[in-house]
Amino acid sequence: MKKIIALLLTTILLSALTFSFNAQAVFETAYDLNQMWAPSNTYPDYVCGVWSNDGSQYNLTIAVLDTEEGNRGKEEILELIEDDSSVTFTYGEYSRNYLTDVQDELIKLYKTNEEHGLISTALNEYENRIALGILKEYKGNEKTELLLSDLKAQYGDIFTVSYCDPPVEEVLITAPVGEAVTFDTKPHLSTIILIILLLTSVAFMVIRKRKAYVMKTNTGKSLTAVSPAEKEIEHAIKNTDIDYPQALDKKVMDEIDNK
Repeated sequence: MKKIIALLLTTILLSALTFSFNAQAVFETAYDLNQMWAPSNTYPDYVCGVWSNDGSQYNLTIAVLDTEEGNRGKEEILELIEDDSSVTFTYGEYSRNYLTDVQDELIKLYKTNEEHGLISTALNEYENRIALGILKEYKGNEKTELLLSDLKAQYGDIFTVSYCDPPVEEVLITAPVGEAVTFDTKPHLSTIILIILLLTSVAFMVIRKRKAYVMKTNTGKSLTAVSPAEKEIEHAIKNTDIDYPQALDKKVMDEIDNK
């Protein structure tokens, strides 16, 4: 008898622990939940679409079917996420899975696109529709209109149509074979002089910036102070040896004589 009671108590305890585990939120936000669905395209059948309200990942809208299944799905989502404020719900007409299945069916039409001009399909989750891309030159084409009529008869009002330009192929620009761009590795006189002037200018600006340092006193007054490092900078500039070619002096004089 004691064994039976112990077994019953164990069963009840395990059931309680299992229920407690299932009741805990698995995902912190709706974005985290969507990150489980999206990569493998494993959305529940009650989901119609998912999109961001403000461009961020923390404020998503999830559209569900306006059915009993869809409303149960809303409750399921709220149980799965910890931060309920990260999701807003709305209703859609078609399951997202249904729309993507229709997209897969339309792929076979690309083989005959020269007849009707259909070159692309895209899932518009916000409008809960499939956007058909048709070349502009086929607008009003008899076979194109017939195709659109057949699609509507077969699948219902799940399409929007946009007429577009043909896709532009990317062109890779390459240099002619055998031609190479070379650079003169020897420093020119003007380059060396420019580097020296640049270093001097940078040092001067650093010193000026140090002099503009503003110090606030405990009385509330603002005083212009000389930076403690100013003397160190001046000393470093005066005592820095610039490494330049030995023939630089002669080149400078030759340049002056040629002026």
